[in-house]
Amino acid sequence: KMIQHESMVHVADNTGVTQALVIGIIKGNSKSAGIGDVVVVAYKKVASTSTLKKAGVGRAMVVRTVNKIRRNDGSYIAFADNAVVLIDKEKQPLGKRIFWPVAKEIREKFAYKNIASMAQEVI
Repeated sequence: KMIQHESMVHVADNTGVTQALVIGIIKGNSKSAGIGDVVVVAYKKVASTSTLKKAGVGRAMVVRTVNKIRRNDGSYIAFADNAVVLIDKEKQPLGKRIFWPVAKEIREKFAYKNIASMAQEVI
């Protein structure tokens, strides 16, 4: 897990937002979020060509974490950064492309199959 309130995360899609701050975790009473969890983020770095505004607020799904996660086959995987993909309230991605790899656990979550299919690489 380990993405907590006030964590800075990279945005892995082409919405124009490059960095965001986690301001909430949508999931019961949990204090941390892991791959596949939905978080509320505030946009911190936004390209001038983006339709989204700096300091805007939206939902995002975690696609990569630095903290290693255990898989069913006994192996572990960890990424170099914490990253999210911006989504709307219906859990559809706002961007059209996802840069860098995402974890294959995204594909296993039923609502997020389209996010895994947009990614450049699924590890």
